[in-house]
This record gives sequence, structure tokens and C-alpha cells, in this order.
Amino acid sequence: LLSAFPHFLACPPSPVLLFNLIDEALAAGRPQDVRRIFATMREQWQLALRPAFYVAAIRAMLLLPTSADQSLKEAQL
Repeated sequence: LLSAFPHFLACPPSPVLLFNLIDEALAAGRPQDVRRIFATMREQWQLALRPAFYVAAIRAMLLLPTSADQSLKEAQL
């Protein structure tokens, strides 16, 4: 829903709302959702990201259930 914002929102959601969504996804054990939100923020909305967003994204990446090789490939993206 967030990635489809140009179709129904005049502007991207506020950073406070996005950080709350990221925090909720981390608390619920859904690191893949954090990655999706973070990617949308950077790629589609081109928002100026605060350090807290990067910290949350790194925490989520560390929680993803992948092999060591896959984690290295993800980090290089």
C-alpha cells in the first residue's frame, strides 16, 4: 500500500509515521517489511533519511533468516 502512494496520496507519509511503521514491524518480528518500507522511502519517495532509519534498517537486516553468503550479497546492494 505504501509503495502505491502516487495513486492516492498528494505527498509521501510523514517520517514520524514511517518510523512508527518500521518500529511496529520490528516489534512484530517482520524484518522483511522494514526492508520494504526503507527501500520505498529511498527509491520512490527520495526522502531525507535520519540516522534512526538506518539503524532500524540495519537491525532488520540482521534479523532476516538468511545464510551468511546471502547476507553479504544483501549488504553489497
